[in-house]
This record gives sequence, structure tokens and C-alpha cells, in this order.
Amino acid sequence: METELKLQVAEPKCWQAILDFLPTLDGGGEIQSGRFRAIYYDTPKGSLRKARMALRIRQENGSWMATLKGGGTSLGGLHQRQEWNVPLPRKQAPSVALFEDEEAAALLKAALQAEEQELSWQALLETDFERTFLRVDLPDGSCVEIAADKGKILAAGRRTAILELELELVSGQETALFSLGEELARRFPLLPASGSKFHRGLLLAGLAEANEEISPSCAAGTRLAMLHLLRTAIYWQEQFLQRPEEVRPVHQLRVALRRMRSVLSFCRPFLEAEACRHYQEELRHWGEQLAGVRETDVLLATLAASGLDAGSGVLGELETDLAARRQVLAEDVARELAKGWSTPLVLALWQWLLSPDWAVEPTASELTERLSKWLIKLRKVGDAADLALQDELHDWRIQGKKVRYAFEFCLLQRLRLAPEMIETLVEIQDALGELHDIQVQHQLLMQWRDVPGTAWEAGFLAGWQEHERRRMLPDLKKLRKDFRRYVRRWLREHAG
Repeated sequence: METELKLQVAEPKCWQAILDFLPTLDGGGEIQSGRFRAIYYDTPKGSLRKARMALRIRQENGSWMATLKGGGTSLGGLHQRQEWNVPLPRKQAPSVALFEDEEAAALLKAALQAEEQELSWQALLETDFERTFLRVDLPDGSCVEIAADKGKILAAGRRTAILELELELVSGQETALFSLGEELARRFPLLPASGSKFHRGLLLAGLAEANEEISPSCAAGTRLAMLHLLRTAIYWQEQFLQRPEEVRPVHQLRVALRRMRSVLSFCRPFLEAEACRHYQEELRHWGEQLAGVRETDVLLATLAASGLDAGSGVLGELETDLAARRQVLAEDVARELAKGWSTPLVLALWQWLLSPDWAVEPTASELTERLSKWLIKLRKVGDAADLALQDELHDWRIQGKKVRYAFEFCLLQRLRLAPEMIETLVEIQDALGELHDIQVQHQLLMQWRDVPGTAWEAGFLAGWQEHERRRMLPDLKKLRKDFRRYVRRWLREHAG
């Protein structure tokens, strides 16, 4: 099984500095370099792609190598897959007969069973890059090979650049990849690269789609749940950097970061408390960078929901100003994140989660007891909240979010939870979220009250929001009463 961490170099001007730094690494071996040119093949029916396999013939410094890769995963920059390499005496056409290993041959046979008897191959894409590489022996006894690749991918008459670092685990612990990756990311602008060269080539050729959103189906257990949330955050940051003009990546990235913070807080009694606090604060700072963009998105959505046609000119100038503000904010945030600001944090947190002596998984009874304490706290905060005071509603909202995300986490741990309580939690959070958005939007709208051409529009929208706020308060009172009843029932059922 090949295990490697891929990091994209965000700023090409740093490339030479990276090459100059690699020989200075403690435990580093001899620096080697070479040119690598490869052609990836598949059948006309795409049988290997459908089986999540890749076959290439590559020239490596004058020598030839056939490689078959199959299965595995590619999540947030960490790539794990099976790999078989066969040295060739000369350049040869692809063939099943090249791979004599029983497992490789069986996988190939299964992937190609739908093919005709006369098997044919076609070239999908090419890679051509210069590689500088060395092996590094780390203090924990692990060995990692670092490869710095610069070149190009060619497919369907198009090309895209290769400028990346690959850290492959030769022996030892996976944590070594993240430890060394973090050291590099603190010195240079690097981003986790979720796509392999092969996948990027398929995208270029129009033969694949962008990486799909990560499924939480296998996230049972505290460690796996946290890794799932971390990979989700990496995914949505990547989506945001590719399309900063879109609303959804901003929102989903902030949600993933809040969920991680809530789970760290919820599980703090079972983990290293100081480390939990540290990562909670770092994740909070990451999310805060997106706050301005998200708040503007919500205000634009509110303007659209007001029922007035902004295009008619009634709210046209305000819409135009908000859209311009949003574009500037998103571009500024994307520019900073593209420098790899979050990468050291991601790799350090990943290393901590993979640590062999990380933590003992909490039992179901421990999680239930912890959840009961959080529910009691939320009930007290909600009962004490004056619905006319925004600060108290905000405290209720924040505590409600934490409890909701804790419930979602416990569901992943296969705990049986009352669905009506979860539904009420979601409704309370949604209502409090809308009230919070109204307050934030009111503050934003005040920036336009003295601007010629937008003062009337800003005042109108603020008045419409106040109407919405008052309309929501009776429903919120009912939700608070329902939640109080559900908590009493929960505590009776889980007493002792």
C-alpha cells in the first residue's frame, strides 16, 4: 500500500527556495534528480477508470517502468492506494501480461472482464516533469521520501502545470508525513492537493468530475469523526479557492470548522484538554476570516427574499454595492488562504488525531452523560434568555449550535437519540440564526444610511427585517417550551 501526502506549491516564485532547503533537512540523504515522462492508458470502454485503477508506462532517467495503481482513497491531500511496479527492459505497449503478481493480475482481470477478446489500449494523458527527491530519516524511526515535481500534464490538446511536493511513507508511522509536511508548510506556501496527477489529467481531458463531497458514512468513533470533519473543511476550502464567487463553499467551510470546534469542546473530558483548547482557537480564527463574506452573502439573500425586484431600481444601487463589496472580500480572503495559511494547522491537527497514544474512545454511557450536562446547560441558557435582548439570544444560539453538533456527533457513534428533540434543536438554531443575521445585517446596512442613492434602500430593508424579527418571536417561545419538555423526558430516560 502506497501512502503519500501531496502538497501543492501555491507560489511558483518559492520553488527554488524549496529546492535549496531540502538538502538542509535533518536526517536527509543524498539529493537525486531526474526527468520522468509517462503515458497513462485505458481501454476504449474506460474499464480501468470505472474500476478506479490506473496503468502507466513511464520513462525514469532512461529506464522504463510499468505501474498499476488500484483502489485506495484520496482525501484532503493524503493518498493511499495499492501499487505494483514492474521494471521493463525497453519501452513496451501496455499489457496484462506485464503484471505477474497474483493480486495485481486478479484486479486487472476483474476490471477488464467486460472487454472484447481482442483487448485494445488507448493513451489518455501524459505527464512530463523534473523530479528532485531525497529520503529523510525522522527521529521516531520513520523514513519519508520527499519528491519535488515541476512540469506539465498533457491531455486532449490541453496542458496544466505540475508544481508540487509528494511525501511518501517508506517505513514507520503515518504521523511522520504530517510532521514533516507541517515543517515544510510553516516555511513555504503549500496547500493540500486532493487530486493526483492522473486525476488532474482526467479532468483536463473531460473524463472525470471534480472530487465529490466527502461522505460521513464511515465516521464512527471520535478520531474518525474528527478526521472526517477535517477532510470536509479541506474539501470546502479547495472549492472556495477554485470558485470564490460561489456562496455554498463559504457556508459549508464555516459549518465544518464550527462542527470541529464543537466536537473538540464536547470531547474535551476524554482528550488532552489543552490541545483541544488550542485547536478550537485556531479553528475559530480560520473561520473568522470568512465571516465578512458570509455576512454579505446573507444580506444579499435577504434582499432577494424581501420581495422587491432589485433589478427594477428600487434596491438596485444597494444590490450593486453589496455585490461589489462581496467580490472584494472574497478575493482578499481567497488570496490569503491560497498562500497556505491554514496548512500548518491542518497538518498539525491531522498528526495529533493520528497519534498512537491520542486518546481512549469514550463509551456510550460517557457520551450520554456528557450530552445530558450540555442539554441542562442549554435549557438554563434558553430559559433565562430575554427575547428582546440580542446578546442573550446570541448566547442561546451559540450554545444551541454546540449541542446540535454534539447530537450529530453522537448519532455517528450509533447512539439512539430522540428524533423530535433533534428536529426542535434544528428549528431553534435556524430561528436564532435568522435573528442573529438580522442584527448583523442591520449593522452592515448602517454603513449605507449616509450614502447618496442607498440610504432609502438601506432603511427600507432594515424596517422589513424588524418586521420579520417580531413575526418570529412567538414561534421561538413555543420552540423553547417544546425543548424544555423534551429535555425533561431525556433526563428521565437516562437518569443514573
